[in-house]
Amino acid sequence: MKKGGITIAGISMEIEFSSNILFEKFFSVHNAWKSPEANSDYHIQLELDPIVRKVKGATFNESRGWVHSVSDAWDIRYNQKLKKFFVKINNSFLEEKKCLFPFLRMIYAIALNENEGFILHGSNIVLGDKAVVFSGPSGAGKTTIARNCKSSVLNDECSVIRGFGDKFICYGNQLGGDRDVISLNQEADLELVYFLDGWGENILEELAPSQSIKKLMINDIFMMYFVGTPGASDYLKREFTNLNKANKYLNFLSLKLKRNVDFSKVYSQLEIS
Repeated sequence: MKKGGITIAGISMEIEFSSNILFEKFFSVHNAWKSPEANSDYHIQLELDPIVRKVKGATFNESRGWVHSVSDAWDIRYNQKLKKFFVKINNSFLEEKKCLFPFLRMIYAIALNENEGFILHGSNIVLGDKAVVFSGPSGAGKTTIARNCKSSVLNDECSVIRGFGDKFICYGNQLGGDRDVISLNQEADLELVYFLDGWGENILEELAPSQSIKKLMINDIFMMYFVGTPGASDYLKREFTNLNKANKYLNFLSLKLKRNVDFSKVYSQLEIS
């Protein structure tokens, strides 16, 4: 059985591939795979599955330390005590490269939940030596703003964030987005998150903590996957704790930006209305 590895936000995963086809497919999708670390934080057992499931959903059995998620593309079972994910990917989805990212996104959403981190639905860039996140619903302009900037793009779709005391770091990652523009081996301190509020005349507005925590919860990947899931109360409480800590130490603003503007050139001129 072949093995590979992946590390995001300092959280390492050893991946056991059940077949050469699956192993080669992963390496063809992204060049970020590497040899597994000697003492990986988590383990993934990955195999192909001919069954197409029509039922979608997730369940948590926290007393036994199990999480189970199923969709038409995958079946994921997580053993919390072993720190191991048992994953089956449907054969038909191997030709859709993006199907690999959602399954990894779910796995890292769980791992970050357990390690004082989270994933926001949003793009992120580096200005100077600081990371800036643009978050919001699909179509809000996250990807467009990131690609228009003449600066490093950590990811144009997923913002991986991890807290260390009162400090937060944003990480380049391969959990989604355009692999031709993301910066996998880069990370930067995060201080500011912009929640996009449509296109406009370069308008900034302050957000009260009660507003920003709501937007964090709406755009948080773990919350998107698991809110309302039976048995997930402990995980959801921990996710809220992670988000609330970020809400305490980071700065949040509502942003409307003109289309096709290079944010890296205008951000210093923006004034809070």
